[in-house]
Amino acid sequence: MMAEKVKAEPGFGKIDLIVPVPISPNSFLVRGFNQTDLLARHIGKELGVKVDNNVIFRVKDTPSQTELSKEERQKNLLQAFEVRDEKKVLNKNILLVDDVYTAGSTGRECTRVLLNAGADRVCIITWATGKGF
Repeated sequence: MMAEKVKAEPGFGKIDLIVPVPISPNSFLVRGFNQTDLLARHIGKELGVKVDNNVIFRVKDTPSQTELSKEERQKNLLQAFEVRDEKKVLNKNILLVDDVYTAGSTGRECTRVLLNAGADRVCIITWATGKGF
């Protein structure tokens, strides 16, 4: 379904690399999987585009976004992510995959670090939108 959206929407354009939003190590321990990685792999398979879950790293442990106000969410993820190997994203058109769009904070911060690392363009796709959107 998400891959079909990417194919159908001209605004996504050419995608060179698919990058899932990283979850915190604690969330991975609790769940045992990274849901955004699973979504990204499905999209990558359907589109025939490489998926790399070692592009963006979470470098700051942050409270869950679900427990915060919109204003707190805006600040919570600042400086929480980094790109460690800029060669992976240099001049690339990136499709960033997340599970839920609530306030846009995660997408904005991940997009910021990808563009600062040299990505040419970042498009975001999410599985769902949060309450109120």
